[in-house]
Amino acid sequence: MSKRITSLITALLIVLLMTPAGIFARTVTDSETAVSFTADNVTAAPGAECDVSIYIQGEYLAHGLTMIVDFDPDLLTVESLTPGPVCMAISAALGMVTTDLTGTPGKAKFTALLPSDAVSEQGCLFTLRFKVADNAAVGAVSPITIDVHQFYYMPVGEFMSTPIDFTAVNGSVTVALSGLPGDVDCDGVVGETDISLLVSYLLDYDPEISEQGLANADANGDGSIDSLDPAAIWSIIIGG
Repeated sequence: MSKRITSLITALLIVLLMTPAGIFARTVTDSETAVSFTADNVTAAPGAECDVSIYIQGEYLAHGLTMIVDFDPDLLTVESLTPGPVCMAISAALGMVTTDLTGTPGKAKFTALLPSDAVSEQGCLFTLRFKVADNAAVGAVSPITIDVHQFYYMPVGEFMSTPIDFTAVNGSVTVALSGLPGDVDCDGVVGETDISLLVSYLLDYDPEISEQGLANADANGDGSIDSLDPAAIWSIIIGG
């Protein structure tokens, strides 16, 4: 069985390598039945991290997907890719998933290949975590562009693929000051990690905190960052 699967995978890879990009994908602009790929629109402060999820919705059966997410490398650095439910469904169907986050600046590549069972899951495909440049100007915007190179149906025993119609709705990351009291790490949420980061700062452990993070650290709004602010953050967390 393992030799048969290996042979199928090898044959599919040969076909993919010999076929020009675009043969296995067909973008449509107006179709009620088309699958839709979408990306989040988020805001983040200079020096902060932010998450952008890529989603797939619509009815489909697919054996292959190659996608490149483009972004502005002067504003953003991609730090990680976290699989979503769709990606986990691909793995559960014995599919192969490969990613390349560092090969080309400004591009995050995702490839999925299913040699036997097709996938039809809807929802989050994966989530990219970005870090905004420390010197990013407030108001700057990095488009998050979904570029699908291959998206197709090709069951076992066939060597001709059927492209799957799709639409792509791009997202963005906008640089903005968060202005959220207690949000020391500028992730848009006030939590216990903000308290830990602030305590490290007060103990002179020199943690990395952005300019906006220091402004947010004055959680009680008295104009200074001191030992009263961790308690103020805790009060925010518990809703006091």
